[in-house]
Amino acid sequence: MAELFDNRRFAWRIFPYTIALPYLANTSGWLMTELGRAPWVVYGVMKIEDAISPTVSGGMVLFTLIAFTLIYASLMVATIYLLRKYAIAGPSLSEPVEPASSFDLMPAAQPAQD
Repeated sequence: MAELFDNRRFAWRIFPYTIALPYLANTSGWLMTELGRAPWVVYGVMKIEDAISPTVSGGMVLFTLIAFTLIYASLMVATIYLLRKYAIAGPSLSEPVEPASSFDLMPAAQPAQD
C-alpha cells in the first residue's frame, strides 16, 4: 500500500493533522446540539425558566465538563502514543513480500496437493 503514496508528498504532510478530525467533529456536533436550544429562548418562543433543567446544578455541569475533557484528552494521548509507536517501529519485514500486479485482486488458484 505504501507504493500508492510514494509520490504524494502533500498527502503525507497532511495525514498527521487528520488525527484530530474525529475529536473536532464529535465536539462540534455536541456544541451544535447544545447551542441549538438557544434560538428558542432568544426569539421568545420559550421562557428562560423552561429552557433550564431545575435538577441539574452548576457543580454537576462543571464536573461533567471536566470529566469529558479528561476522558477525551486521555483518548487523544493514547491514540497519539500508539500511532507514534507503530510509526517508529515501521512495518514488520520478517516474511518477504512479493509485489502483486497492480490489478490482481484475487490470488491465482493453487493446484490441490494430494
